[in-house]
Amino acid sequence: MNFNYEFEEDPSSGDFNAEKYVTEGEKIKVSIEGNSEIWISANSKGWLKLAKLCIEMGMRELNNGYHFHCKSDFELESNESLEISFERDDNL
Repeated sequence: MNFNYEFEEDPSSGDFNAEKYVTEGEKIKVSIEGNSEIWISANSKGWLKLAKLCIEMGMRELNNGYHFHCKSDFELESNESLEISFERDDNL
C-alpha cells in the first residue's frame, strides 16, 4: 500500500489545502464518554481527511500557536455544542 499527498506550501488562500470540514462521503465524530474518555470515530474517508489535516499541521510552515476550531462532527453547518481545536505547538 502506498499513500501520497501533495499540497502547495503557500496556497493563494493563505490557509490549508486540506478542507477542514467533511465533504460528501466523509464522516468523523469526536465525543467524550464519561469524564475521561475521548473517542475519535470515522469512516475510512474520514480517517484520510484527519490524516491530511495532521500532515499539513506537521509539514506546513506555520507560526507557533497556529490553530483552528471545528465542531465535533467536522460539519460546516453543525448543531453540535462540542468544539475541538487543533494547535501547532512546537514548545511541547
